[in-house]
Amino acid sequence: MLGAAGLVGGLSGVLVRQVGLRAAWTITVLAAAAGTTALGAWPGAVVPAALALVCFGSAFVALSGVLIAWGAERAPAAAAAAAAVLFIGLTVGQAVGSVLLGVVAETTGAPTAFLAAGALLVVSAAGAEPRNARSAAARRSSGTLPVVGCGGRPGRTPR
Repeated sequence: MLGAAGLVGGLSGVLVRQVGLRAAWTITVLAAAAGTTALGAWPGAVVPAALALVCFGSAFVALSGVLIAWGAERAPAAAAAAAAVLFIGLTVGQAVGSVLLGVVAETTGAPTAFLAAGALLVVSAAGAEPRNARSAAARRSSGTLPVVGCGGRPGRTPR
């Protein structure tokens, strides 16, 4: 179920094109937070766990696409390097986060650990970089906002 939901996350380019990078980041992080929080709020419940998998699976893949698009926008001449740096950060964060989640779960219980992780995700939703003077809408209409397509490659929106 997690992997199948990840296929939906592959549509992140559409989301970025429609709402911009900052809003796409916020939406996808909040979806991941909802899934993570559901695991803590309803431990052992099958339906909330399934919904949590759908939320987290699609959000994780979408977040990856948003990061690729963001890197391509911030460093168009070095989009591949920007993507590599962002994915290294994502991988390190997963490794460290898994260990910390395990420590919190052993100390306080898994439900509390998942609720804390969900809260941390909500806080990180505000971590999107501030808008530049030139709005995302203006960049989209001018064709300069990079978008990740189904193949995961940064591209430019059509004019």
